[in-house]
Amino acid sequence: MSDPSFENWLTESTPALKAWGAFVVAKIKAFVRLDIGEDRYKSFFKIEPSYRVKDMASALKKQAKKNYPDPRVAMTDLVGARFVVLVRTDIEIVERALLAYSGWSTSRDRHFRDEVIDNPELFDYQSVHYLVRATEETEIDGIRIPDGLPCEVQIRTLLQHAYAELVHDNIYKPTVRVPSSAKRLVARSMALMETTDVMFCQALHELDQVTATVAELERFANELYSRICGRAAEDVGSPDAMEFIETYRDLFVSCNRAEFETFLQGGYAQRLRERSAHPGLFAKPISVLVYWLAREHDAELAERWHLPAYRRDLQLILADLGKATDSFH
Repeated sequence: MSDPSFENWLTESTPALKAWGAFVVAKIKAFVRLDIGEDRYKSFFKIEPSYRVKDMASALKKQAKKNYPDPRVAMTDLVGARFVVLVRTDIEIVERALLAYSGWSTSRDRHFRDEVIDNPELFDYQSVHYLVRATEETEIDGIRIPDGLPCEVQIRTLLQHAYAELVHDNIYKPTVRVPSSAKRLVARSMALMETTDVMFCQALHELDQVTATVAELERFANELYSRICGRAAEDVGSPDAMEFIETYRDLFVSCNRAEFETFLQGGYAQRLRERSAHPGLFAKPISVLVYWLAREHDAELAERWHLPAYRRDLQLILADLGKATDSFH
């Protein structure tokens, strides 16, 4: 290959840069979807992942400033991809996806965790940057991608992205002198963002624990109901079942499931099996949970009852257990 000017080379390389950027974005998205599942993926990215090729004017300006011996090699951000997620723990999911694909090589250029360790007193721009390079010459949609072609991948939280958008032109590339008071304000804003992100992560962790507990209780009810009634539950994951379990979730903390199954199978399985053939509460897997609540927490069960269509069925369960039903009307 001859040694054309950088401008000519960039013009000729633009189709390859675009194809490589689009390929990197599509591949990372595909691996994220496989990792977290379709339902979560639908709302995972807070801004649609995208790529951009550095425009000619910007590339020439950077070369004039940096004076790279060979900008075709040294200027690694000629094409870049961006992924914006909600919180820091989501960044790790994108990192896993990026590292999972064996068809490119990766190197981490920047990670805010390293910067915080090196400068714990500094609150500044935070992001995760990787370089993804083609490991061999390949072809994408009829366009040749040369071996070693880089794509810079940025991964940020929504808060980090907002900060970056604010400071990029106004602080890092200003047209006027930036007052120290403004710099101090943006540093304070990053400190607040970092604290907010930590609190978001903690809140999401607690919510995930609740969701896992509700889902686990529903699975237990479905499996026990299936063993007793001889058929699989038809409303797995139904909003009614999840709402019911959530209403009494605090009471289930003390539930010994093995002991409860023995209790139910021993004396009440036959009644449940017979009644399950008819529409109503007994046709639903949550009926097994109602039996336990009626035995252990009858007062709270009646007080919180939010299924008026099944009041008569609840009275039958209370009667089965010898509990008073006259106050439940």
